[in-house]
Amino acid sequence: MADPDKRFNLSAIDDAKAVIEQAKIDARKPQDRRSMGRLVALSNLPWLMGIVAWVWWTWFK
Repeated sequence: MADPDKRFNLSAIDDAKAVIEQAKIDARKPQDRRSMGRLVALSNLPWLMGIVAWVWWTWFK
């Protein structure tokens, strides 16, 4: 006789709960802040370039 499909077994519920609990634990772990700092620096780059261009324009006009 063939084995019953796992998705119809009650152990699939326990497996799904274990996956959800592990995802909650992983979500609480601190993330790498170094990569976030680089992203913030890149978002500030256009402002910095604009300020430098404005200073250059007003100083050497």
